[in-house]
Amino acid sequence: MKDKIKIQFFEDNTFPFDLDSFCSLLNSICINIEFIPRHEKFQIKTPVVNCPKTYLALDDVIKEELRNADLNYLLTNIQYDNNYFFEEYNDSIIVSFSGWNNYTELPTTNGLAYFIASNLAFDYKIGNEHDENTGCLNDFWRDKTGIDLGMKSAHICSECISKSNLKDVNTKAIYEDFEN
Repeated sequence: MKDKIKIQFFEDNTFPFDLDSFCSLLNSICINIEFIPRHEKFQIKTPVVNCPKTYLALDDVIKEELRNADLNYLLTNIQYDNNYFFEEYNDSIIVSFSGWNNYTELPTTNGLAYFIASNLAFDYKIGNEHDENTGCLNDFWRDKTGIDLGMKSAHICSECISKSNLKDVNTKAIYEDFEN
């Protein structure tokens, strides 16, 4: 991998999160990804999160900051209109932890780390999405209760590994960070 993947994190006023500690921990583990805490707060201006409406309604200052990284995570407790945990739009992902306590007793830090890994697995084609909850990182979680099993299993199934192109330098680099 030529350059590290840069991932930025923003939070809104509904989701207090220690971005500095979270990014510091991940930076100490991953060698191919740089995690950057941002302290500019964003505001969701739609009643619920909607892709793409909520993304398009972000303040211009935040939109400009989103251009400084390969991937951006915007953290909130406001629910998606489709009840998803997250959706990606133009290299930005609003992650909703709405009702998190209904699905798992694990902390949101675990959830965010898991969502990052899942999204990178998807983006770098490390396996294929599963419609059923199998415990694999590539589960889609139509049934959101599967998130607990997924985080506790925290693995990529053998089927997904066999379908991955680990000869691709970028895919291999991401996979190596997963292994760490």
